[in-house]
Amino acid sequence: MGKIDINSFREDLFFSKLNQRNYESVDQAVQLYSDVVGAVLEKHAPLISKKFTTQKSDFWNDKCQAAVRERRRAKRALVKAKTKISFGENIDMEELENLKINHGEKSIDAEIVINRARTDFYNKQLASLKGDSKGTYKVINKLLDKEYGSNKAPNGDEEEVANRLKTFFDVKVRTIYSNIKNNMTCSPESKETVGTAADCTLDCFREISVQELEDLI
Repeated sequence: MGKIDINSFREDLFFSKLNQRNYESVDQAVQLYSDVVGAVLEKHAPLISKKFTTQKSDFWNDKCQAAVRERRRAKRALVKAKTKISFGENIDMEELENLKINHGEKSIDAEIVINRARTDFYNKQLASLKGDSKGTYKVINKLLDKEYGSNKAPNGDEEEVANRLKTFFDVKVRTIYSNIKNNMTCSPESKETVGTAADCTLDCFREISVQELEDLI
């Protein structure tokens, strides 16, 4: 919806049947309005349907699934008990404490089972790829989430990201200038001291403004 060309959308509505014919009845006008607006909207902002399916990790097995199921069951029991308390129902506090302990234990168990399954799976994969550097790097990159990171957009909108980059590079450039100035205490050719850092000038460089840096970025 945010990418609709408003002028083109307005033009299509203006030259549609809504402005080119008389209506015999209110029902006809309502139906025509619905059909025309629906067709124009479908043209400029077509509905896109996507089907999502749950995808488990390669290492996921029945033990992982069972451990997660037990964790969810323990969490539901705990939430149910807390809900009863919020509605003023009496509940044995010892039972509530046991539910908390059970949920904590099931959460730890699930984490151990999943971590163990992941470790065993990738250890076997790396062992089977011994001598295959390309295959080994492929597995390592997957573990490091390289593919996900390369497709991940920066957090924040475009203007916010640009401002963060501008500030980052502005600080970088000023730090570089400062380091060069502090290190220019002697002539590279003669190795003789030419003055203090405060007396040095950077004749080959021109300090750019924040606006120039922003435009460059």
